[in-house]
Amino acid sequence: MLNLPLTLLTSIAAAQTLTISGRVRDENRLPISGATIELRTSSVVLIAASDNEGAFSIAGVPPLPGDIRVVKGGFQPLTIGIPNSGSPLDLVLRVSDISTVLVVEGVAGKATGSRMDVPTANCRFGSDPFPLR
Repeated sequence: MLNLPLTLLTSIAAAQTLTISGRVRDENRLPISGATIELRTSSVVLIAASDNEGAFSIAGVPPLPGDIRVVKGGFQPLTIGIPNSGSPLDLVLRVSDISTVLVVEGVAGKATGSRMDVPTANCRFGSDPFPLR
């Protein structure tokens, strides 16, 4: 058996990994800060976050097939394959669909045709109620 020094074995192992870096942006090319970048292979899961400029870097990526998934609230998740090179990635997230909740509260009076109680509607966006009339 060949006896190699431990430092040589460590150097060989380190040489077989990649650093994946790049930027996370929106469709208008503006940086997205605080996005979670998760790199997953069959043997490892590595996680990073984008900074204020949308930049991220993940070191120690083994040269194995896998995926990179990017998530940020308000945006659709993005999943791509791990690239074979260390070229910087430009990851573009699309704004997700916006939904609102309409909360109906209280009673305003009687409807003339049916003589039923008619509720007063309050439309809330966040914590601010806006009465509808």
